[in-house]
Amino acid sequence: MNSLSDAALLIVHADLDTIVEQLERVMRRSRYRAQEAPVPQGYPLALDERLCFGLGRQDGLVVVRTPVDAVFRIAGWWSRERPETPLAAVRCYQHSEPCLKFFLAGSPLWRIGPDQDYEVDFDVPTRRPFDAFEPTESGLPGTASEAIEVLRRMAPEFESSWLRRDSRLS
Repeated sequence: MNSLSDAALLIVHADLDTIVEQLERVMRRSRYRAQEAPVPQGYPLALDERLCFGLGRQDGLVVVRTPVDAVFRIAGWWSRERPETPLAAVRCYQHSEPCLKFFLAGSPLWRIGPDQDYEVDFDVPTRRPFDAFEPTESGLPGTASEAIEVLRRMAPEFESSWLRRDSRLS
């Protein structure tokens, strides 16, 4: 197991440019704006004041590397924007087991691995609902370990940083 914390959205899509456009739309609707200048040295960023992403392709997926603590919240935003599209989000904290969640229509349907499910006000089921999509048939990894492996092999082709609209840096 790799000791670094990491997280990403995993999206079945061949066109990276389309995913970049969708990211921009999701972030604007979530009250963020593109960061145009560097953060001044010593500036104390508030929680989620700045979100940075790295996008690339790996194994037929577009991988959107996200801040570790925000990945499942961002997955919900993305899934609300594209409610008909199955989406996976994976997170692995340093020296911990990974957690993989599957989203549709803005909510996590089920998860594989430990998590407190802070992004929603219910306990996310740990088994796939009988009427839910099959991840591998949708082109998504079927296990948390497979998802982490896809993330770890992805080389970013595009990077993007966003600031909350209420940031003093805006």
